[in-house]
Amino acid sequence: MNHIKELPPVLQWRKVRYEKKFMNTPNIFRGVFDSFEAALASAPETKKTGFDVPEFEGYFDNRREQLFLYDYPMLFWLDKILDENFRIFDVGGNTGVHFIGYGPYLKMWERIKWEVCEVPVIVEAGRKFSERERFEDRLSFTDDPSDADGADVLLSLGTIQYIDKPTFLEVLSSLKSPPKHLLIGKLPLYEGDPYVTLQNGGAHFVAQRVFNRKSFIQTLKDLGYELKDEWHDYSRSCYVPFHPELSVPMFTGLYFCR
Repeated sequence: MNHIKELPPVLQWRKVRYEKKFMNTPNIFRGVFDSFEAALASAPETKKTGFDVPEFEGYFDNRREQLFLYDYPMLFWLDKILDENFRIFDVGGNTGVHFIGYGPYLKMWERIKWEVCEVPVIVEAGRKFSERERFEDRLSFTDDPSDADGADVLLSLGTIQYIDKPTFLEVLSSLKSPPKHLLIGKLPLYEGDPYVTLQNGGAHFVAQRVFNRKSFIQTLKDLGYELKDEWHDYSRSCYVPFHPELSVPMFTGLYFCR
C-alpha cells in the first residue's frame, strides 16, 4: 500500500491536498529549505510572513495568567540561580508574558531587572504596557539581541529557532560579556542534518530552523558553557509531511552555565 502512495501521480495529489490543509491549519509545517529566505518565498500569499506584524501583538497574553508544563523547568532553575540586581534578557518574551507570569513564583522577582528582546512592533506595545502598569524601572524592551551583553541570565522559550541572521549562536559568540546562565526551552533538536521549514503560525507564516542536537550543544560548550540540565517538551513537535526522517517528535529544554 505504501508504494502506491509514493507513485508520482499519487504523490503529487497528496502534496496538493496537503497544501490546502497547510494554508488553513495553524501550527503545522511544510517543506525543507536551506534558508529562511527560500522558506518564506514559498509561503502562500494568504497571510503575512514573519513576526513583525500587528497581529502578533497580544498573541500570547494568556501566558501571563497561566503556567504551562514547559514553564516549570524554567522556574525551577530561575529560583535557584537568581540573585539581587540580576538582569534577565528574555529573547521572545512578547509584551512581558514571562515577567508577569513568573512573578508570583520567584522570590527575587521584585529585585531583578527584566529586559525583553522582541521585534519592533512588539517592543512598542511592550513599552506601552510597562508604562501603563508602572513597571518601567524593572521591565524594559529592545529589538537588538546584542543588548544581551552583560546580562546575568538569558531566557528564551520557543524563539531562537525563528531567528534568521545573525543566528542566536552567532549573536552569543559576538558578546564581550555573555550571560553566565542560559535557559532555553521549546527548542527543536534532533540527530539529523539541520534544515529550515515553513510553519503556519496562525496569524502569519514563519520560517523555523531545526538544529542538530550534538552540533548545537557543542557550539555552546566551545563558547565556555557547561550543560547542567536537559529535559523533553512533549507539548511541541515538528512533523514535516513527505520527510518523515526529519521529524522532531518532541522539543528540548536546556540549562547551560559558564
